[in-house]
Amino acid sequence: MRNYPYLDALTSQEYMELANVFNKENYLYNKKQYPYGPDEYDGKWSPLFSETDRLNPRNTNWKDYVLKSGYITKHNLTISGGTSKVRYYLGGSYLDQEGTVLNSGMTKYTFRGNIGVELFPFLNLTSAFNANQNIYSNCMVGTDTGNRGDVAGSALTSALLYPPYLPLTQDDGSYTIFRSIPNPKAMEDIADKTKENGYNLNFTANLKLYKDILSIKGIYGMNQENMRRSIFIPSDVYFSRMYKSRGNIQSERRLTQTLEAMLTFSKYMFNTVQVDALAGIGKYLESYEGYGISYEDVHDAINEHDISSAKGKFYPTSHTGKNEKRSQFFKASFDILDKYVLTATLRRDGTDKFFPGNKYALFPSVSGAWKISNENFLKNISWINLLKLRASWGKTGQDNLGSSLYGSYAPNNFKVNFSDNGIINIPYVSMGANYPDVSWQKTTMKNIGLDFYLLSDRISGSFDFFRNDITRLLGYASTSPLAIYETRPINGGHYYRRGWELMVDTKNLVGEFTWDTSLTFSKTNSFWKERLPNYDYQIYQQRENEPMSAYYYYNVTGIINTDRSNMPESQKTLQAEAQLPGCPIIEDKNKDGKIDENDVYMKDNSPAIYVGIGNTFTYKRFEFSFFMYGQFGIQKYNIAYSAAQAGPLAVDYPENSNKFAYRLWNSQTNPNGSRPGLAIGKMGALPGNAWVNADRENASFMRMRNITLAYNLAGNILGSLQRYVRNIKVYVDAQNPFILTKFQGFDPEIYTGGGGASGGSRGEYPQTRTFSLGVNITF
Repeated sequence: MRNYPYLDALTSQEYMELANVFNKENYLYNKKQYPYGPDEYDGKWSPLFSETDRLNPRNTNWKDYVLKSGYITKHNLTISGGTSKVRYYLGGSYLDQEGTVLNSGMTKYTFRGNIGVELFPFLNLTSAFNANQNIYSNCMVGTDTGNRGDVAGSALTSALLYPPYLPLTQDDGSYTIFRSIPNPKAMEDIADKTKENGYNLNFTANLKLYKDILSIKGIYGMNQENMRRSIFIPSDVYFSRMYKSRGNIQSERRLTQTLEAMLTFSKYMFNTVQVDALAGIGKYLESYEGYGISYEDVHDAINEHDISSAKGKFYPTSHTGKNEKRSQFFKASFDILDKYVLTATLRRDGTDKFFPGNKYALFPSVSGAWKISNENFLKNISWINLLKLRASWGKTGQDNLGSSLYGSYAPNNFKVNFSDNGIINIPYVSMGANYPDVSWQKTTMKNIGLDFYLLSDRISGSFDFFRNDITRLLGYASTSPLAIYETRPINGGHYYRRGWELMVDTKNLVGEFTWDTSLTFSKTNSFWKERLPNYDYQIYQQRENEPMSAYYYYNVTGIINTDRSNMPESQKTLQAEAQLPGCPIIEDKNKDGKIDENDVYMKDNSPAIYVGIGNTFTYKRFEFSFFMYGQFGIQKYNIAYSAAQAGPLAVDYPENSNKFAYRLWNSQTNPNGSRPGLAIGKMGALPGNAWVNADRENASFMRMRNITLAYNLAGNILGSLQRYVRNIKVYVDAQNPFILTKFQGFDPEIYTGGGGASGGSRGEYPQTRTFSLGVNITF
């Protein structure tokens, strides 16, 4: 496993050069000296880094301490067989993965199986199970810890921020500290381990009451999940502005159970119609509990093994909860003359999360299909094997608000002491009121589709168009100014998703040399029909059918130059700070001579289309396949650019930047820069608080997901082995080998938006390329 090329941080000479440039720009700006003011430069600025500093500096590549190559080892073994009365399957797998980021790794053990037994001609029993244990070494990637910004950032974030001229360690052997940012290499000593284990059991009994017509089925399933995570920061690691040993232990347990019973009916009637029906009831249970404890000042060698020896404070937490759902359901399907299919379903679902009167709701659905190819007017058309038109309508519900609707109380952290601390009272405070008016969020789904098989099944596929309306959204609304609680749960709002999907499979060549192709094209958009109550619209926001991924912006057409000769008259209607060199030139969209909310653009930032392309070739014993996917027509804020702004470079001894800083406008070395300069960070808000579209980039891409070449050994070529071995497949595989995109700095699929104190993340786990050699043996 190897990382894709990651963001290029500046070398020491580049860093010092740009730090000097933008530090001087900041001096000129603050002193109102040319080009930011009327006064001439006074010559009093002193460079941060002298020419001697820049001549032959140390170059520490901090990324090399965090990013590395990894590997994956995976083994699978499956056994299946049985008799006419008993069928069984057993399988096990082992996976060991060393990640490509410092301290990342994973080990997984899985054991699974199922067995089916026909005890009597009228009674069948089946059982399936899955057990697993996973052990994770958690690397520190992403944004930060607890929204504390760079002082508690990830190792990868710190590696991009640390100046390259700093050494790994100081003279006393301790790790170098830059400002309040943790040392990237030092974070290797932070222990962060997670252990998960669980098992899943399912039992099914099917009792035939009358031939193959009437039967009873019972189902019981359970899923148990357990998790333990332990984090320990040694005393010699500087993190979150302190040297202090500290740790945290968390444990979680969750159990879900399913109990269902149903009566089924199946019969072909009147030589015309196949009738299938079922009626049943279900009960679905969930229980969970967990605890956590944070501790401070424990000996590094002891860490979590005896937290009672910690000298500092303890912060324990715990929680527990239960949920229950119940359902009654009925389904009937009619297949008439193998031409017309009609299916109807009715569910009555109930949940203990809502108050009496709102616990239960009905969720009906209906679907129909017309097998057009079975009609007489198409039966004799040989190149049409199947042509089926179908449509469906149905409703589902959602009860997961994320908080209780019943009034609750919880202990307050504030303690009231009496009798010289001999008596300690812990007050309990109300955490919420009763909200009996809140009920199910509902989704109405509508779909129409066409299935087709043509030319002796050489061409097959389907086309679907859908619209889902989500109404009575579960959410929160502000309360009155004098209310005890700032917000309350509500039902409100309405949005809808609509889209289409086309899937086509073709057998391009058949015979000794075969070539099969799979194509997928799809598009989905979501729109607001009605916002939640008390939503505060901006003046420029679209009120009706607003895209949920709407992006509002002022369009940038250039950068104000040094003498401001290219600044349009409309820009002069903004504040003086937005008229300085290095500021973005904002388009006067409606040509009225001023910049205001009427000049704001809106873009639906949903992808215009998703694409998937797969091809498989076979020739004799060889197999070759590849799969590509991509999305087009989407823009994304490029965090690589935001990590290379003029403002952070202008301070004394700034954090490191990256190569995109060379595109920043400045009056000294880059007066033709393509990105706004120092002044953009000081120009203040624009009308309506919309912002400019600088640093947004086309994020369309096409990725090669995998390429596989295999050779099969079977029959006589195995010699004496064929008595024991049916087939041996030897293969080489490349996962994620390359991507085609114009997006720069980061992979366009890496999530870098939002989260943390900085509002974005430059330290997410990188995309990796994986090259594998494997063997599948069938006995």
